[in-house]
Amino acid sequence: MNIKYVSFCSTLAAWSALACLGGCGDGDTKASSSKADADGGSLDGQITVDIAVLAGIDATDQAKTDRLQACQTYYAAWCERMRSCDSQQDVVAKTQFANDAACVAAFTPWCAYQDLLPGVTWTADERMACGQALATADCKSFSLWETTISACSLPAGTRATGATCVSAMQCQSLGCSSKGSCLPITKAGEACATVSGSAGECAGLQVCWSGKCVAVVGAGQACGVGVATCQSPYRCEPCSGTCALVPTTGQGCGAPWDCGALDLCDSASATCSGAKPTGICQSAGTVVAAGIGQPCGALGNGSTGACQEGSAYCSSELSYIDGPLAVTGTCNARGGVGSACTAGYNTAQVKANPQIAPAYVTTCGMGMTCQNGSCAWP
Repeated sequence: MNIKYVSFCSTLAAWSALACLGGCGDGDTKASSSKADADGGSLDGQITVDIAVLAGIDATDQAKTDRLQACQTYYAAWCERMRSCDSQQDVVAKTQFANDAACVAAFTPWCAYQDLLPGVTWTADERMACGQALATADCKSFSLWETTISACSLPAGTRATGATCVSAMQCQSLGCSSKGSCLPITKAGEACATVSGSAGECAGLQVCWSGKCVAVVGAGQACGVGVATCQSPYRCEPCSGTCALVPTTGQGCGAPWDCGALDLCDSASATCSGAKPTGICQSAGTVVAAGIGQPCGALGNGSTGACQEGSAYCSSELSYIDGPLAVTGTCNARGGVGSACTAGYNTAQVKANPQIAPAYVTTCGMGMTCQNGSCAWP
């Protein structure tokens, strides 16, 4: 049986690669996130996630709440663009996030924490301006907004090579190593070390691929091993060698792994015939949005339950750490600062399916780590 795991941590990791240099918000320091009605669609207007509490921010601290509001504004635009610019991500987003507001609630705490770190020079006003520009950007511009949208050009941090860092935004090179030190400015083609669970030891808009730093490029640009990698939501289309959206149900797949999160390629030997893919993406089954306390994972009859709120996880994901792998679980709320937690890398899941990328599995909110059994910022 060809089993394809659809997990919050892997989907969110793909979004994070694009998102974690950004943030958003206007209005109250609580997320404009609201709880979905029983039908899983419409909103009842009730806030379910207090972002200030999740982030461990004192709502009376004006400087911090200004950052929180700027991050909420930024992510309101980012989440809408990410969903609208990729039909496959639209389907995934509706299961992983009840709505755009829930997506905002998932990413905003890390954004506010990151923007307040020593060495970061991007101001709250600049973050806000970037969010406003993103809201009106077309999809091609959005695919590489750091270089195509002037208001979103990230300023270098103040910390020199070798200085301690948590975020790339603290560093002069805009690169923070997996060991927590600012990287030197790297150029495409330079040798690098790929680190499990990270983009590797390259700075700026580059990632480590097959031992070399390569540029991150956008829609329609050339890509491939040793050439460049694509910015999410695009991937390197194996037949054309250019960045394109992930194919959806009924579209061609030029490799067994080339379909979106909710589809499977119909051929384990799919390849390219000239510039045309030989396989076809087929639906992997029905995905059902699940709320807190509801079943998630494989529900039987070809259905998969996906935790609906951006600040939730499926308990079965914890089995990805040490195994044995579980296929069903229950949706639980992610913890904020100070909450009890469990965490680790998805070692057992990767061992079972080598096509799955290493990912950090945690019961804590976005960007937080589990330290001595409690959720905390790095």
